[in-house]
Amino acid sequence: MWCDKLLLFDTVAENRKSFDWELDRAFNNGYLKIFSARKAGQDIERKLYKTIFDLFVFSGVALFSFLILSRYKCKLLLKFMDCLGKIRSVYSAKAYTHYKRE
Repeated sequence: MWCDKLLLFDTVAENRKSFDWELDRAFNNGYLKIFSARKAGQDIERKLYKTIFDLFVFSGVALFSFLILSRYKCKLLLKFMDCLGKIRSVYSAKAYTHYKRE
């Protein structure tokens, strides 16, 4: 069912309003994408190559962005953390543990 006129309100906790929380979430989402694929028995080699490619591309774009386009900094940092989470998941032999930056 679809309703165009429905208004939905959600209360967001104070700790979820910070950019640090967004970075942690991006890292954990990246980690879980590979972790879940590996747990399901999927081949993750292709995903790893795409992640490394993304990491290099977004690093170059981030460098350009920091110099010129300041409005894309946050999105690029989130994508970068997602890629780092994926790479950590590939090389991690442990079960999933929630990542929290110190």
